[in-house]
Amino acid sequence: MKLKRFFCPIALLLAAGLTVQAQTVTVNSSGGADFTNIQAAINSINPTNGEPDIIEIQDGATYNEQIVLGGLPPIEQATIGSFITDLVNQNRDPLIVRGVGAKPVIWPDSGNLVAYGVFENDAGDNFNAGIAFFGDDITLENVEIRQPDGNSAYGLNGQANKITFKEVLFKPTTSDQAEDFFNVNNSDGVVTLFGNGGTYNFEDCVFDGENENGEKANAKIYFHGISDLSTPMTSVFNFDGCEFKNTNDELTRLRARPASQGSIDINMTNCRFVDNDAKALYLQGNGVNTIDGCWFENNTNGADVNQTSDASTIFVHERDGHSPSLVVKNTVFANNASNNASANTVDGRYAVILVQNGNDVSGDVTIDHCTFDGNGAAVRFFDPNLRDRKATITNTIFSNNVTAGITGDGNDGTNLSYVPDSVEFLDITITNCLFFSNGLNFDVGADSGTVTGDPMYVDTDTFALSDGSPASGAATDGTNIGAVQGGTGVEGFMLY
Repeated sequence: MKLKRFFCPIALLLAAGLTVQAQTVTVNSSGGADFTNIQAAINSINPTNGEPDIIEIQDGATYNEQIVLGGLPPIEQATIGSFITDLVNQNRDPLIVRGVGAKPVIWPDSGNLVAYGVFENDAGDNFNAGIAFFGDDITLENVEIRQPDGNSAYGLNGQANKITFKEVLFKPTTSDQAEDFFNVNNSDGVVTLFGNGGTYNFEDCVFDGENENGEKANAKIYFHGISDLSTPMTSVFNFDGCEFKNTNDELTRLRARPASQGSIDINMTNCRFVDNDAKALYLQGNGVNTIDGCWFENNTNGADVNQTSDASTIFVHERDGHSPSLVVKNTVFANNASNNASANTVDGRYAVILVQNGNDVSGDVTIDHCTFDGNGAAVRFFDPNLRDRKATITNTIFSNNVTAGITGDGNDGTNLSYVPDSVEFLDITITNCLFFSNGLNFDVGADSGTVTGDPMYVDTDTFALSDGSPASGAATDGTNIGAVQGGTGVEGFMLY
């Protein structure tokens, strides 16, 4: 079983020597608790008395009700011009909604949804969602959230200064859902009132796109970016110990818009991405994206994937002239972007990591202590406009990749079939990497510490190295080349 990490704001306050009382209200659909439905329990609390508010759901029943977190009024009842300011000024207490025991299922009836909005001066910009959220310091824990049936409903939608999801199962219900599963709005007014771009935390959560018919559905997290900011701000998304599987569309599309005014920092640690047909991570605009200790297997292999397209497992893409930084370390990539992959780099454009440059700003790409095995192309720099990009690739294994370990566009805009170092727009430093049995093993003689030969994996379940592997002890820091095996790094998610 996976070891769980528990975080309790109240416990931290107690540890600091403060006396904290909490309003705790219980819910049980069969009775015997304070309430039989969740929203009634939320509505019963005093949200501004200085006491943290806890809603405990005692059974694992299905609750077919729309949930509103943070006091948003229905948009038709909102006081236009002031309702968001009024909510922020209330300084509402921290709110926790958690299941106790078996996960309760929140699955609203799409026919009974009420519209909400977070744009104070635009009542016409509103949404239907199973869970509408707004505010600061909100936590959902140990629940299952399903998207309402119907093409006009989100699973969750809103905006928050800080919202945390712990041990939450996110489940779509149809494969042709038009709206995203999880949507974050982009009200500049909300951001200005809170003074930052918001923090979204996901801890030990599962995003499972397989619906009840066995189809892969869309479980996408979509952040628009925040427009018209007078002061640039950063939004932060943290994913720790999460699993993403069985989706048929880009799983995340997190972008800054416009990139000159806002940025997005994404931190993914000990996460697992398996059997997702299209892009797993779609990263746009300004910001820093860090992936550490993760596992990507059998992604971007759907029947509809076109190997000459920009399909990729991780797509780093321009937005408003900006292309974000990417740091990937201690991560395994196995059998991604390999469906019908061609050994001809001219035919095979899609890749595990596909990097497109920006007109104005392109952050650096850093790849360290990773293992790429059995993919199509592992890393591709795709830019017909030949804009500058700096990349540092160290201590990484590239083995058995059909098209190439590292490739990109040539100086004439065509795909490479030769050495990336000869490409003028790329500034690539490759240090202490191992290359074995790739479709294109370019001449890396100009790079330092290059290792060749079979990496000698113990197995492809962990990609640990056998004794005598040429990658053993050959990294710049004296450790093994490839993804770290042991108490940290890729072994953490083998506990799922």
